[in-house]
Amino acid sequence: MLHNSCRTTAFRNTFTLVSQFYCYFRAPSEAEIVDSILEANTGNKDTPLRTWLFETQTLQGSLITSSQFVNVEMPDMTGSVEFVAVRFSIETHVRVAATLAETEYEGSGSEPTERKRKSADDEILAAIASIQRQATSFILDGGLELPDNVEVAATSPVETIAFVQTTADGSVASDCSSGSCQCSEGFIDNGNGCEEMTEEQAATTAAPQVTTQEAEGISISVRDWLPSLIDKMESVCEENRPGKSRPHILKKWRRLSSQMIQRYDRIVFSTDCVFPDTHQDEYLDDFNPKLTCQAIQQIHDSFNAWSQVFTNDCEKEKRGKSMNFHLRNSKRIGQVRDRTRNRLGCIRLI
Repeated sequence: MLHNSCRTTAFRNTFTLVSQFYCYFRAPSEAEIVDSILEANTGNKDTPLRTWLFETQTLQGSLITSSQFVNVEMPDMTGSVEFVAVRFSIETHVRVAATLAETEYEGSGSEPTERKRKSADDEILAAIASIQRQATSFILDGGLELPDNVEVAATSPVETIAFVQTTADGSVASDCSSGSCQCSEGFIDNGNGCEEMTEEQAATTAAPQVTTQEAEGISISVRDWLPSLIDKMESVCEENRPGKSRPHILKKWRRLSSQMIQRYDRIVFSTDCVFPDTHQDEYLDDFNPKLTCQAIQQIHDSFNAWSQVFTNDCEKEKRGKSMNFHLRNSKRIGQVRDRTRNRLGCIRLI
């Protein structure tokens, strides 16, 4: 028999919150300072370091489960030997069985008002932020045990790296970093958080307009490049079969885009790798959505070029693994290209 707090409904919303901050320690030597901090705090049940912590709680009827990992590492930073920089990265995953509004109205046959649903969503986001703050506050407010002859000289502000709602396959359904969740392209909020659009919704939802700069391949921001390629793919599908959308094909390209941007974000905010702020390539020169097969290949090549640059983890170069994600991803991009070509009537490769 299930516990009273266990709901019969499946978990509907999944969120990931990643933040980081730096502590600058005054220590006689920087050697093994991370290992010393880990050893001094081994067995700490409040905020275990480099160990997953699992918790379950209820918030006015909503069942919330969380898993949290606090990583500690010493980045390669130049500066005074007297001060040692240590980066604390906190990754929290939260699953919500039902929103507060769903709990209140479940079985009543009526729907919650927009105002009540918005209030419920705000409380869920606040609860998730609170779970994250417990870890940061414990470390920054003196709960962390320090080795002998080591003291905190300064700390940096806590930086939110990512706060997103994700789907079961890891795709980003919405960005919640602003304090309210904004659905990603291809997702819509039907009252239970951002969900993937149905074919009917995708067909009736206006696609973002492609700017002249994007159409000409002029340099745009790194994170906006892949969505601009999806816009181009959507224009190819429209030219190939006017008035009839291709939601299944576009879904696969959006999933690739989401996974690649997630990878890029993790590298940017969890390592010392440096990337350009903007991106452009030559593959979109003379792009014409009416030339179906050529356009698909151009989009494939541009996806692949972006992946080669912006999923390269520089901290794995010495082990020869910096390009592992790209090599796997390149195969997936090729598979999606081939499926797209088949669906749109391309017989042979360019």
